[in-house]
Amino acid sequence: MAKRKHRRQKPGGGVDAPPVPEGTLQFSADSAPESWPSVSLCMIVRNEEANLADCIRSAGDFAAEVIVVDTGSTDRTVEIAKSLGARVKHFEWVDDFAAARNESMKDAQGDWIFYLDADDRLSPEEVTRLKNVVASGLADAYRCRVVSHVADAGQSLNIVYHTRLFRNHRNVWFSGAVHENITAAILRQGMTVAQTNVTIQHVGYAGGPEVLRQKARRNGQILQRAIGRHPDDLKLRYYLGVSLYQLADYRAAIGQFEAVIAHPPPTLNRDSQLYKAYLLLISAYTHVPAPEKARRTLQRALELFPERRHLWITAGMFYLSQDEPEAAISALEHATQLSPQSDAEGESWPPGVLQDRLRAAYQRQGMKAIQQENYPQAVWSFSRFVGLAAPPQQAEGFKLLALALQKCGRQDEAIASWQAAQELESAG
Repeated sequence: MAKRKHRRQKPGGGVDAPPVPEGTLQFSADSAPESWPSVSLCMIVRNEEANLADCIRSAGDFAAEVIVVDTGSTDRTVEIAKSLGARVKHFEWVDDFAAARNESMKDAQGDWIFYLDADDRLSPEEVTRLKNVVASGLADAYRCRVVSHVADAGQSLNIVYHTRLFRNHRNVWFSGAVHENITAAILRQGMTVAQTNVTIQHVGYAGGPEVLRQKARRNGQILQRAIGRHPDDLKLRYYLGVSLYQLADYRAAIGQFEAVIAHPPPTLNRDSQLYKAYLLLISAYTHVPAPEKARRTLQRALELFPERRHLWITAGMFYLSQDEPEAAISALEHATQLSPQSDAEGESWPPGVLQDRLRAAYQRQGMKAIQQENYPQAVWSFSRFVGLAAPPQQAEGFKLLALALQKCGRQDEAIASWQAAQELESAG
């Protein structure tokens, strides 16, 4: 097979190409095909000795070759890559992720390109799915679900779809100095793109706030220069806003996000990027603090994204932070009626967060009722709290309920509630 820069492939999507079903294509993880087209795994790295081996090993035998472009490592990254059979290329870093990505693909020999970052991971089941994807012939490029665990945001999940697997076509190259993109180039060639159920776990954001700040400083410098060349590019300003927010420069982030949501560019993904712009703007106003501006932004977001379960949970958290348990309960109870599928792309709270925040809201409502000597309300609130709490918190809930019952003159019920608390504590 000739090198990539000399290859010519006919794009798919013509009359001879199978139709691509709408929605997400479902591929099995039960068994892999006996054979599949050759794949080049292309990576760009720098000082990734802690991550690289786990990443490459997680891809198993999916790729026929592994190409690692090193942009200036000073640790054992290159040594590790070579020990795992990767072909290592050295590339001087020029503050341009697309340039590095393109270098990694330039001499790729596979029929298909698949790219990972060193902090990406594949399970064996997802590797099987990928084999079925590339063997299917249903499209020329495939989008994978990338799930990031964000350590500084209450362990929230960020879910985005990236075009990670595509035919090795000589006219398809990445663009964008930061948050580089390949999809636009694929579509320009008339190639078909399909969304799949393949999931890639991204662990790079789970290392804590300092990891995020380091990446934000790096990206922010590149973005500032790019905006200097393209001052009207609102997508660049969105990315700069994210970096500024991660650096706790909330006032500067607010300016970027306000510009973006006032005139969302068509290139901004509504469900992940525009939605995130609203979320971070709400949070930035809360940090400043400017709670009324945060509240108005939250209301605008709820009008624009009324179906998002994550947003209604976020609203409940905001109202709790403002000591408004009734509003929090209303938002959180509404969230219980919404499908988790509404958060299939973009931000998502992991299981248990909704119940935990609802329990906290009922507890706070009960405490306020006690302070206001509204004991019947306190009984109702603490009863809801007990019903939502796990055993360690249930004991506390029963004690609070006993107090409220006693204030209402319901002594027998108060005694029973206190005994329930003691039994839970003894069992624990």
